[in-house]
Amino acid sequence: MPEPGITTPYPSVIAKNPPHPNAARLLQEFIMSKTGQIAYNTYAESSARTDVGELRSVKTEPWFKKAEDRKLAPPLGEEFQKALPKLLEDYRAVFLQ
Repeated sequence: MPEPGITTPYPSVIAKNPPHPNAARLLQEFIMSKTGQIAYNTYAESSARTDVGELRSVKTEPWFKKAEDRKLAPPLGEEFQKALPKLLEDYRAVFLQ
């Protein structure tokens, strides 16, 4: 990957009035649990948890860099910064209770 690299976050949210709010909460709890992060890291991307480590088989490749060693481009440009207050307002209206 060229540096700086671009990363895409994979947010996970619960809608404001889901039909099964407890099921949604259980899914969120599983996703961020150690077991859920191990499953995610094994097949997808580095874990958000520090107690999981790198589990993907590519970690042994000579070109592979650990997440903390990668140089990433700043994710928020000036245009995004200007739009952020309205985006947060819309997000809160849709997703927060």
